[in-house]
Amino acid sequence: MASLLQNSTQTAPSPFLVPLDFARIQRKYTSSTYQVELETSISEQLNQQNTAEDKQAVLLSAYTAWLYRLSAEEEVSFSTFVPQSGLLTASLTVEKETTFHELASLFQEMLREPNAFLAEPQADTAFSTTLPTDSGVESRIMDWAVRDNNGTYQLQIRYDQSLLLETTVVRYAEYFATLLRGALNNSHALVNSIDILSDADRAAHEALNDTVVKYPEHQTIHGMFEEAASQYPDRPAIASHTGEYTYRELNERANQVARVLLSKGLTRGEFVTIFMERSLETVISLLGILKAGGVYVPVDPAHPADRSSYIVEDTRSPFVLTTSALTQQAAELCGSIETVKEILAIDGPLAGYAASNPNVEVSPDDLAYVIYTSGSTGKPKGALIAHRGVVNLGAVVQRDCDITPQDVLTQFATYSFDASVWDTIGALFYGAKLYLLSSEERVSVEEFAEAIERTGTTIITILPTVFFNQLSTYLSDEGYRKLANVRIVTVAGEALYGSQVRAFQSKFGTDTDIVNVYGPTECTVATTTHRVRGAVPEHVVNIPIGKPIYNYKVYIVNDDNKLCPVNIPGEVCIATPALAHGYLHQPERTAQSFVDNPFVPGEKMYRSGDIAKLLPDGTIEYVSRKDSQLKIRGNRIEIGEIEDHFSKHPGVQDVAVVAVKDHTDQNMLVGYFTTSDGQSIPQDVIQSYIGGKLPSYFVPTHVIHLEAMPISPTGKIDRKKLALRPLPEVSDLTSGGEPLREGTETLIAEAWTQVLGKHNIGATDDFFLIGGDSLRVIHVLAILKPRYGALRIGDFFRYKTVRELAEYVEQLGTEQAPQRKSLAISREKTDLNEHPIELPGASDLAEIRDLRVILLTGATGYLGSHILYDLLHQTEAKVYAMVRPSQDGPSGFERIQSVLTGYFGQDISSLMEGRVKAVYGDLEQADLGLSSVDRHMLEHHIDGIIHSAADVRHFGDSATFDRTNVTGTLELLKIAQAKPGVSFHHVSTMGIPEDLANEGKWESTLEFSAFPDELNVDNLYTNSKLAAEKLLFQAAQAGTPVSIYRAGNLTAHSANGRFQRNIDSNAYYRMMKAMLLLGKAPQADWHTDFTPIDYASRAIVELSVKQKSANRIFHICNPNPLPYDELIAMVNQLGYAVETLPFDDYSAWLLNPSSGIQEDALHLAMGQLEGDGAKDSAYRYGCSVTTALLEQAGVQCPVTNLEFIRNMIQHAVEIGYFPASSSVSVQATQR
Repeated sequence: MASLLQNSTQTAPSPFLVPLDFARIQRKYTSSTYQVELETSISEQLNQQNTAEDKQAVLLSAYTAWLYRLSAEEEVSFSTFVPQSGLLTASLTVEKETTFHELASLFQEMLREPNAFLAEPQADTAFSTTLPTDSGVESRIMDWAVRDNNGTYQLQIRYDQSLLLETTVVRYAEYFATLLRGALNNSHALVNSIDILSDADRAAHEALNDTVVKYPEHQTIHGMFEEAASQYPDRPAIASHTGEYTYRELNERANQVARVLLSKGLTRGEFVTIFMERSLETVISLLGILKAGGVYVPVDPAHPADRSSYIVEDTRSPFVLTTSALTQQAAELCGSIETVKEILAIDGPLAGYAASNPNVEVSPDDLAYVIYTSGSTGKPKGALIAHRGVVNLGAVVQRDCDITPQDVLTQFATYSFDASVWDTIGALFYGAKLYLLSSEERVSVEEFAEAIERTGTTIITILPTVFFNQLSTYLSDEGYRKLANVRIVTVAGEALYGSQVRAFQSKFGTDTDIVNVYGPTECTVATTTHRVRGAVPEHVVNIPIGKPIYNYKVYIVNDDNKLCPVNIPGEVCIATPALAHGYLHQPERTAQSFVDNPFVPGEKMYRSGDIAKLLPDGTIEYVSRKDSQLKIRGNRIEIGEIEDHFSKHPGVQDVAVVAVKDHTDQNMLVGYFTTSDGQSIPQDVIQSYIGGKLPSYFVPTHVIHLEAMPISPTGKIDRKKLALRPLPEVSDLTSGGEPLREGTETLIAEAWTQVLGKHNIGATDDFFLIGGDSLRVIHVLAILKPRYGALRIGDFFRYKTVRELAEYVEQLGTEQAPQRKSLAISREKTDLNEHPIELPGASDLAEIRDLRVILLTGATGYLGSHILYDLLHQTEAKVYAMVRPSQDGPSGFERIQSVLTGYFGQDISSLMEGRVKAVYGDLEQADLGLSSVDRHMLEHHIDGIIHSAADVRHFGDSATFDRTNVTGTLELLKIAQAKPGVSFHHVSTMGIPEDLANEGKWESTLEFSAFPDELNVDNLYTNSKLAAEKLLFQAAQAGTPVSIYRAGNLTAHSANGRFQRNIDSNAYYRMMKAMLLLGKAPQADWHTDFTPIDYASRAIVELSVKQKSANRIFHICNPNPLPYDELIAMVNQLGYAVETLPFDDYSAWLLNPSSGIQEDALHLAMGQLEGDGAKDSAYRYGCSVTTALLEQAGVQCPVTNLEFIRNMIQHAVEIGYFPASSSVSVQATQR
């Protein structure tokens, strides 16, 4: 329930916690104004409000929702101008269940009773009908106004430009307009339910996760090392203060350890504990264990004995590898552990064992190691890591550190900390040398520098942030001269602040690059990296953690698992083939942390518990731990923000702020710090300093100076130890809805009660607020549909209360859903062949230019990428590929290359060089968003355009479709028309003849040589493509050589069954997945089209480039449509059991709760109930003219036979989208 605090309860206004571009400490109090006209539909709805107060209340509710959504604060405050009272401060509490209607009601009360509210103190932001001109203007960060300008409304925002960029303000205005539209469309909508993500936000998330790169996916860790050992046998591999091994020697020693373990009966997948200090023997041991097919378990002898014995016991290790010096300690540790068969000291003689590679069969998905991380309950969690992720990581380390065989890498991390994996593989996969620092060299900065110089270290890998700070604070001038040869330092462990890097650079200069590495152990060491090149500017507060590494996807999500807009913090969730296989023997914790990926069905993702935000430049910035976002006096605190300001105090070196409970069991902040000169700073001085930068509740209650921070074994500040230090002395909801009316309302409420198990449901209760969800909608529908046959799923989302739904169904009367009867026609189908075959045009084929230089759109899409592949293989043409610009990510060429290599392998890259050039443009932008230079170049150089890009969603609003599919086509035509003879090849859709036929309009169009202007279809996507074809008819008449290629149901590649990356967005594959999961499908008299993607692309290239076609319409579909019954039969031949039922029986079974259908299958099958999927049709796709032309040229469409369907299903099974069958085996995924 939302509430508005009145003056009797009002405290200081909540601060403005909407994300800013610059820290408040940099504020210069300079203002700027941005204004934009609100869209017409919003203006019209605002004008329909009954009174001025109603209008103002809905605007204020939208602004409250904006503050709440962008700050994630339940308590928000702002000032607003009220007639006769002036500027008043509104402080509200907003909850997840709050609706716009509730907020508007509160504001109507405020506008009626302004005396109950205070003018002072004012908030950091104001919202009114005009921009305020009071004395508080300068102190506020943002002032908003929505002005009525003769019935149209203008949004004005005055903002402090020293804190906010104009681009950010523009985005914020878009989010507000989205929320306002939501409030006007449905006042009972939850403020949390409106999707505010902009197209730019979605594109940013998409670009962030465009990381697919080939890696040696069939390799193992020891296999990669063995390759390096055979290539560089006599180069030094590992060294420490005790000695050195070459690659040959290291390989042979590891092989002997492997053979010892195998001779003693180690079996594949068993755990072997390594109980050693960091040493050459540790590296020999872990390689030996892997070569024997085992899983290494690093245990540090310096760790508490209880923890170590728990790990040995938990892994049931049959063998413990140690050194002679530690044999006694290992025996004491393992004395009572029954699973330990033998303790082996591997620094003794191994001469009796062969030194050749044992070549035990090990798969990339076999486990390689288990690393234990701290658990919140005190019981450590063993993260199970496979070879695959480490091999992928090897490619990343090589990229980020530019490793060559001449490099020397210095290792700081212990082997019980997974950062050691980065260092080890970084050297040993690539022929470089790894130097293991001694204990003294890890503690003393001078000893560290001495070791760097002595070993000729060029790359320092992964250094704890705390030690990195110590280097820049304590290392002498002579010491830092010893680091002269270091090219790269990688840093990890804590948030890295700009001030720390600037301090390092002030001493060491800017020639040394710093790589900031972030990643949970559960995701194989690293998830994102950011390379700092050159000086870090003064305004940079936090060094980003960068972008996802190869084959990793990072999602920043809110509490509802929705993607966060740019700059809005959320939890980091990670999906990758390198995910841990869970926690050993801890299924509950595994289930909590490794969850289903809501963005990619069938995939898991890891919930990191870290809070971060996606920056406008496309990198990610770490904010804090989720559990460090705590509340102090009801206000959310970000510990990272306090530490950032704390660390800037002169003389302060390391800082840590922890939360502890006070005597009343409330959270209290305690700050700890060290200083560069060892001298303390008074508590009140620090508190005053932080209080000058941040609100009072950010100031720690206690501030304590330490000589040194306690450090955990992983090299991080031990916050748990700090939190334990002694401090200095000092009800069950019932409905409040309106009573039900007898009749329809009572029947609907009874159905809700039956499904939700809730009583006392009121007429104005919102189904989704009292426990309803999309699955329960289906169960309610099953109860109501026999009585209200025309009721559909979507109605529940439009009419959410009992009363709204009752009024709607009463309007419908007892209208029944149209029964799906068998077609009262013969089974003979009408072919939807090419029409018109030729476009009435004025172009002469002799004048059409040969396609030597082509502009291609959609090159990163499924069809477009295959067209580009065929252009490269079948022609000599040079291709300009238009791609959307990206602020900071892979270049356009890299994005195209990534897509093509993902589909066709690395060999395609050599064909692209010199022939493919990326041009930045956007179909949705004015003038295609092209630079004047690029536009001029295209207008003068190209011979033709192949337009394959489109907005292909089957939902959305007509304006969006028209902007891309119609206006975008028009803008491209202008480029084609700039020079005579430039041909335009347009990819359209078979949905045009199909939808026209289904709506009874196809036969009449056969009488015309062009589509009449008034011809339309209901489907918004198809209608936009129809409008584009009308434009092309006009262009042809005006003399532009035009060809139209209507594509059918694009399916898998005929040779290997591979399909598009975003498989779940394809309606046909969703329909097939539903039938495979359910084992049932509706009967239908239907001929379905399977157009292999490789046939479609080859056909378009043949007809456009080689045949030099003009003013023709082609149908790119399969000349032999497959009867639906035959598809079902083939599916069953492949080991599935799919039964077909009459549609009404299928519908009844689907909606019956007792059928026990799993939720994901039910959601997929809903498409059938809503008319999407298999359906009776008197028509089938036809392409007689096109097929004849292509067959003459030797291009034939592959047959849709059992082998084709098998390949198609096999691929979908391999990627985890379709369920496996007895014939289509899931073993194919175990590569």
